Amino acid sequence: MAVQLLSISAIYIVFLFPWTILYTAYSAGLPSSIGADYYSISSYLSYFVVMLTPFVCVMSLPELRKKCTNILLFQYRPTRVVHPETLTVTRLNPPRALSIMPNAQ
Repeated sequence: MAVQLLSISAIYIVFLFPWTILYTAYSAGLPSSIGADYYSISSYLSYFVVMLTPFVCVMSLPELRKKCTNILLFQYRPTRVVHPETLTVTRLNPPRALSIMPNAQ
């Protein structure tokens, strides 16, 4: 539970904190020409928080993480090699002669 909380908090801090600081500074009287490009980029990045939250929740659960990595990621599986194998056969009965009769016409 703590891992989920810390992971989600980290996402919010990384994506929303810079935008919040600039918004607060603009509200306090900072000219809008300062950091205008960064403000537009950071406001765009704030939408990623909603999209990344389910993935963070899934990755913090160990059982579900293992299932997702098996399904989504193509993990290395060793290739199975088929080797030729020699079979030895022993007969229990003595060998019999087989005779083929010519077709009677």
